[in-house]
Amino acid sequence: MPSAEELSEYALTLVRDAMDQLLAIVQGDPPSYEHFVDAEMAAMSDDGEFRSDRMAAHFLLCRAREIVHPLDDPDEGPDEDDGYRMIGLGRLDEAMAVADSLLEAAESGQAEDWNVGNLLHHGHLIRGKVALRSGRLDAAATELLA
Repeated sequence: MPSAEELSEYALTLVRDAMDQLLAIVQGDPPSYEHFVDAEMAAMSDDGEFRSDRMAAHFLLCRAREIVHPLDDPDEGPDEDDGYRMIGLGRLDEAMAVADSLLEAAESGQAEDWNVGNLLHHGHLIRGKVALRSGRLDAAATELLA
């Protein structure tokens, strides 16, 4: 079992790594999506649970990844979590694009039958929230009631 001092030193190393990644973003040389995922996993304990001494590093890494790679997994395409994240980041055009892709997947038959309702629900919800943020109350009401 590592000592408290060793655990604190490791947590500090993780925070330094997160800060280095944030600096790389500011300098225009962001790390890859895979690098962020690997670093986030390192901030968890061996059994996959979060540890309080590593939470700061994990939080910084997650926020940095969301800025640089806002999609959960760029290879899988956008999902509803990505749309809500875009709204939170103020990227309303990108959130609307995610909503449109969800609605298109639902309407084109690309989705499995059980998921069509979820895609429609989240697509209209994201569009409604974007409309609210944009001050278009009539459009927001239409989308949120769809």
